[in-house]
Amino acid sequence: FSDDVKREASKLHPYYIKTFDRVRDRLLNDTPTLPDYKKVFFTRSKLSKTHRNDTGIEILDCFFRNNGYEIVSPERTSLGELVGMLQAADDIAYLSGTLQHNMLFAPEGIKTLCVERKPMLVGYQTDIDSIKKLDTTYVSGTYSFWPGNVSISGMYAWTDGLSKYAQDQGMELPDTEY
Repeated sequence: FSDDVKREASKLHPYYIKTFDRVRDRLLNDTPTLPDYKKVFFTRSKLSKTHRNDTGIEILDCFFRNNGYEIVSPERTSLGELVGMLQAADDIAYLSGTLQHNMLFAPEGIKTLCVERKPMLVGYQTDIDSIKKLDTTYVSGTYSFWPGNVSISGMYAWTDGLSKYAQDQGMELPDTEY
């Protein structure tokens, strides 16, 4: 993004950022035990509606697990634990959609990877990335079977983009059973 776009995005919601910071601080204060994971992948694989809507997430869980990431289903943690994980991590990966909006609670400048499940960027997220100064890489993780309709997610798969990302980062590939 150009500096002008970044400046505009960072002016969008200064009040809201202060509010999220207050919520974050309160949650961190009120949560007795905070996880200390350095690498976290936020998955949808345990979400009940996932099996109806998303196919192939297991390959991503396997890939990140093989590379030392803690696989976390946010819906199975408290908000305080989730915020604690975000604060402790040095490297965060997640699927696009509502999972990525949790980065409002992440530290500024953290390295993140967003595995896209639709062939489009979520507009709000690029604002969040800019406001939080996130070092985000976006990689396609799906094949779409419905040409022209970007609102329907396809099937999660091992894509050329994920292969290139893994190679560039020196990461292990997912197990061959996929």
